[in-house]
Amino acid sequence: MATVKSKTIDTWKKKKWYKLIAPKLFNEQVIGETPALEPENLKDRTVAVSLMNLTRDFKKQHTTAVFEINKVQGEMAYCSIKSITINPSSIKRLVRR
Repeated sequence: MATVKSKTIDTWKKKKWYKLIAPKLFNEQVIGETPALEPENLKDRTVAVSLMNLTRDFKKQHTTAVFEINKVQGEMAYCSIKSITINPSSIKRLVRR
């Protein structure tokens, strides 16, 4: 008796890539991309991006903005700002002892 092997379907091949769009404060530029099986899975997902990448200003490399995905339209996922943080090591350099 011969055994029949069934093919396993790779879930990565089913996923689509969605572009993450920043809010109007950052001129709605593309933050990055993320994969998902369905657009509903993207809601409430968070993405951390350095402000240096958003503003093209090297002086803001120590500041991180966290975005949260609010809505998905087609291949675009629109985000809003959840929080902005500064690295503790850079705060230590700014504060006078």
